[in-house]
Amino acid sequence: MNTNTNERKIVLTKKDVERILSVTKLKIEDFANENIDEKYPYVMKLVSGKCFFLDSHSMCTIYSDRPLVCRFYPFLMRKIGKRYVFEVDPSCSGLGGGEKLTEEYFLTLMKEAEKSLEEL
Repeated sequence: MNTNTNERKIVLTKKDVERILSVTKLKIEDFANENIDEKYPYVMKLVSGKCFFLDSHSMCTIYSDRPLVCRFYPFLMRKIGKRYVFEVDPSCSGLGGGEKLTEEYFLTLMKEAEKSLEEL
């Protein structure tokens, strides 16, 4: 996730943290702080307002293992009853610049979110 001038709160699931720990061999306290939300018990540390894992060119160094919230960005998913609603972060500078996303793309994201949060 490129944070440029917008400081974002990058919340982490337990599975996100486990995945990051396994690929980086860091300690949790190196890259995350505790959070009070039980779905997202950790929050990514920021360095100069940017994600801990962004390099000097604002490229994610753990892209293939990035957190769920980063996989969704610029979308936010909310469950209302039995339906999922997606919202878009209007401050994302890349809006409208990429390929058209399909229903399958969003179904895949929903399944990933459910899997990541299934223990709750």
